[in-house]
Amino acid sequence: MGNIIKLLEGLVKSNSYYGLINNEIDNIANDITSGYDLKFIKKKYDYKNIDLLYEFAHYRILNAHKFSKSSRLFFDKYASMYSTPEIIGDYRGEKLKGSEIIDIGSGAGMQAIFFSKYSHVTGIEIDRVRYLLSLLNKRAYNSDANFINNDAFNDIRYSADIIFSDPLRPAMASKRKMDDLIPNPEIIMKRFNPNAGFVFDLPPQMRWENIGINGEREYISVNGYISRLTLYTMNPEKDFTSAVMLPERRRITGKPEEIKIVNQNNKIYDYLYLPDISLIYSKLLYKAIDDNMHLIYHDKKRLLFTSNEYIKNFFGRTYILEARSSIEKLKNELIKLNAGKIFFIFSIDTSEYYRLKNEMEKHLNGDKTYYIFKNNNCYLIAR
Repeated sequence: MGNIIKLLEGLVKSNSYYGLINNEIDNIANDITSGYDLKFIKKKYDYKNIDLLYEFAHYRILNAHKFSKSSRLFFDKYASMYSTPEIIGDYRGEKLKGSEIIDIGSGAGMQAIFFSKYSHVTGIEIDRVRYLLSLLNKRAYNSDANFINNDAFNDIRYSADIIFSDPLRPAMASKRKMDDLIPNPEIIMKRFNPNAGFVFDLPPQMRWENIGINGEREYISVNGYISRLTLYTMNPEKDFTSAVMLPERRRITGKPEEIKIVNQNNKIYDYLYLPDISLIYSKLLYKAIDDNMHLIYHDKKRLLFTSNEYIKNFFGRTYILEARSSIEKLKNELIKLNAGKIFFIFSIDTSEYYRLKNEMEKHLNGDKTYYIFKNNNCYLIAR
C-alpha cells in the first residue's frame, strides 16, 4: 500500500514525473496488447514499480471502451470494475445540470468529473489511494472538480443542492440490501442536509422491497445491457420509474405495472421486437407494446414479440424475419442467405453458444450478419 501511495503522490506533485510514468505505462500497454505477459515485460524494462505500472496499463486497456481519455486514467481493481462509464456519467451530469453537488465516497472520481462539466462538485473520499487516483483522473479531463481526502461523515460542513453517493458493493451478496452498501444510503439521508436532493447509484438487481427510500427509480441500459439503477429523491412519489436507453438517450417514465408473461400467439409475423432491458427492470414494458404485438419467446434476460406491422421508434431493437429453419437445416439456410456472421439471441449455455456459432460460421463466406432467435424447435433467422 505504501508503494502505490508514494507513487501516486509523486505523480500528483510533479508534471515531469507524471509525463515519464505515463510514457512507461504506454510502453507496457503496447506490449500487453501485443500479447506479452508480465514475466516478459519485467525482463524487457528496468522500470521501478513495474508491477504497479503493469496494473495501471492493464486497467487502461480494460476500460478503453468506457472512457474517451482511458489512456491517461489511473484505476485500482475496484475502480476499474465499478467506476461510472463516461456515457452514463455524462448523461447524469447533464440531468443534474446547474447544481451544487457533494459526491460522498467519490472513489477514483469519474462520476464527479462528469458532474463537473455541468455543475460545481466536491468529491469526498476516505481512501487515500482512490483520492489520489481522482486527482490524476481529473487532470485527464481537465476537470475543475474538487476532491477532499476525508471521512464524509466527519466533514459535513459543505452545503449542496444534491448529495450523490455510489456506495461500495459487498463482494458476495445474493440479495442486495441497503445495509450491505457502504455507506448505507438511509444513514446518509439522516446525517446530511434534509433539504437537499439525494441521488444514489444502487445495484440494478436490488429488489424493490429492499429499497426503503421513495423516489424515481431510473434504470439505464447501454447498448441493450442493463448498467445502472439511479434513485432520485427529488421526486418523492413512491411508484415512479424511468427507463433510459444509451447512447440514444431515449427515455420513458411512468408508474410501474406488471405484465403477465404468457405466450399469447404461436403465429410468427414478419417483424420481431426485442424490448430494451431497461423496460423490463423498470416495469414499463406495457408502454412500449400494443395489441398487435404477440409474445413468442421469453427467458430470464429477454422477451421477444412479433407483429405484422412495423412499429416506428420502438423502444428496443427491431428485426425483419428472413427465414425459418430446423437446427438440421440452419447451416444451409444461412449459406443461401449469404451470411457471414451470426448471433444467437436466446438462452443457451456459453460454451454451447460458441461451439455452435463457430461450427456454423466456418461454413459461411457471405457478407451479411444475421440474428438467430428460437420459438420452440423453430429457429428464426432475422436481420
